[in-house]
Amino acid sequence: DNYSDFYGGGICLIFNNYAKVVSSLFYNNTGVLAGGGIYVGDSYVDVINCTFTENHSSTLTGIQYRRGSGMCLFGTNSNTVTHRVTNSIFVGNTPFGNNQIARIANYGTYSYNMFEGVTHGTNVLTFNPALP
Repeated sequence: DNYSDFYGGGICLIFNNYAKVVSSLFYNNTGVLAGGGIYVGDSYVDVINCTFTENHSSTLTGIQYRRGSGMCLFGTNSNTVTHRVTNSIFVGNTPFGNNQIARIANYGTYSYNMFEGVTHGTNVLTFNPALP
């Protein structure tokens, strides 16, 4: 239940920092520009066994908005930025679409995760919670 006018309603990690987030729930957070649950910019993050649900990014229009309502991962250099998201669940984050995780940099690994409506990484389970 956190709110940011800019990035990362739950966590905002920028400028060569590192965080390891384990067994955490990100619920009902808002990052107006990007990263409702977590925003990571030019930093390292390990997300393990976490759940992201009912987080929000902006309803503003334009390509620069509506990024990663669950999580937004941004990086400019593959030598300094890596992300690892493992065994985590992304469901009910809005605006819905290819927006559970926005990977503005494709550096990192994504494995054994569950996504609503999209796929990222390996050994991924996708689902539609509206189906019986």
